Amino acid sequence: MADDYVSYTMASSKWRRSGFVEIVSAYETPIASFPISFLETCGDNTWHYIDHVVSLVIEVDTQHPGGVVDADGLPVNSSDAPVAGSFRYLEQGKNTDIVFARGPEYFSHTIAPTGIEESTRSMSSYASRSRPDQAGFREELLIRDGACLLTNEVSSLVCDAAHIVPQSRPDVYKELQGDSYGMFEASAGLLLQKTYHKSYDALKWSLYQKGDTYYVHYFNPDNDTQRSFNGKAIPPERFRYLDKPDPVLIAWHYTQAVRMRIRGHSVGMWSAPWPEPTNFVFDISAAFFVAIRKRVEALLAHIKPTKVIAHNPLFAAEILLYLMKARNRQYKDVKDIEFADDERARGIKAHSQVIVMLSSRTAASSRSPAGRSPIQFAKGPQDAVIAAEAWIGCFPSSMVEPEALDAMRRDEMLCNFGTMVDVGEGVTTLL
Repeated sequence: MADDYVSYTMASSKWRRSGFVEIVSAYETPIASFPISFLETCGDNTWHYIDHVVSLVIEVDTQHPGGVVDADGLPVNSSDAPVAGSFRYLEQGKNTDIVFARGPEYFSHTIAPTGIEESTRSMSSYASRSRPDQAGFREELLIRDGACLLTNEVSSLVCDAAHIVPQSRPDVYKELQGDSYGMFEASAGLLLQKTYHKSYDALKWSLYQKGDTYYVHYFNPDNDTQRSFNGKAIPPERFRYLDKPDPVLIAWHYTQAVRMRIRGHSVGMWSAPWPEPTNFVFDISAAFFVAIRKRVEALLAHIKPTKVIAHNPLFAAEILLYLMKARNRQYKDVKDIEFADDERARGIKAHSQVIVMLSSRTAASSRSPAGRSPIQFAKGPQDAVIAAEAWIGCFPSSMVEPEALDAMRRDEMLCNFGTMVDVGEGVTTLL
């Protein structure tokens, strides 16, 4: 089981205009933090709601039922409105501490989400319009929702067809629904304005079900407009003609959101092996040359310091090709790439069609007669090409599925072949 600890910006840091309800265990372990101002506007300002959320962020021990008690050790009244202060969650007859529930998870089953809004993602809940099933998914949501569920904007140009559970998680659909065939049904999506789609994927807000009504719970608002959406009621009649959002999928998203924003840290998850988005840079030669690296990095001043350096590019490119799915329109889809039998041709194919080169040159041009001279070749392969860019491939991490990044990190063979992370100042470490 992965054991990296990732902390997140909590709701308590975004709702500072009032006190907080702090829930701790019998051993003083912090469990959850609820801003009073959030509770007062969320649509369910009761101790029952707090008890429910606590049950989502810990492993409920059915052998030792638990509940929230006040400073005198008396159980709180579930129908009362919570008051600011520190309260304990006690499990009857238990002499060990609580156990936290695994997660949060989102794009990946094993890598903890960042909690940061991403401008580009290959396998987020974004629905591309290029595939028939995704196009149909979008059309159904436009018919059913008609406008963004939060802002009521009606323009189809500013609204996305958002998946309640990311497309990258067919395993979740199978677990919750028995199969993943309903991933593109209207019941699996929400129509959201682009800004709120990104914040939804960042688990800054979610939908909470009470009775047959959904309530917007905006845990981490960045402004008063977003704060005003907290507690917005979305009744069942808001959804027309087609199936309403699946409450099971909604509950899954809500669970991940409270584990991130109310508990505030991950449990049993890997931390991301590198910041996202990250630019992967690797050489197209059989070995990596420091002099070329320095020249290339000088050309890439806009790229953040963290880069992935692969010392075995043909092998690495082939692995990436099989694992990734290109979603950006400027990339050719993996299924459309035909592999040649020749290893070198296969590698060149990978570089020229998937890797974003730093110049107009391609891997093929670096091996052509025009790209080298006998004198340069005699000095060594690193001097065989005039332009350093011809030796270097570059592509953004948004091209790669989260599961692929996780697999790369855990693949001993890939790591042993030299995939390294440049952590700055000439220091590299294995993933």
